Amino acid sequence: MKLLYFDIGGRSNIFGSIPLEGERSVFWIDPVIGTNFVYRPIKRLELGLYADYGGNFLGSQQSYQAISGLNVKITRTFQIMLGYRIWGVKHEFDQAIFNGQVKGWYTRIGFEF
Repeated sequence: MKLLYFDIGGRSNIFGSIPLEGERSVFWIDPVIGTNFVYRPIKRLELGLYADYGGNFLGSQQSYQAISGLNVKITRTFQIMLGYRIWGVKHEFDQAIFNGQVKGWYTRIGFEF
């Protein structure tokens, strides 16, 4: 299950002639099917690939994400991951707070106990 919450607000005044303002929030639940692969060539290094797909339940028509990355374990508890992520969601047009895709590089810092 994927639980998602968006809270978006914005204000704009394009060239001083077109003021726009608005707020909206939405919460939904999507069942997903996913997979996670991890390859450890050495003890402190992991190459990972994660993907899931879902939607059409209590929220979006379609949602998906794919994450690939290189995880480096600096100590037994501290790790840094560098990776690339693609995340997308599609809603009915009249209910959409966001329709589209977000993708790009990311860094994750984590503690494992």
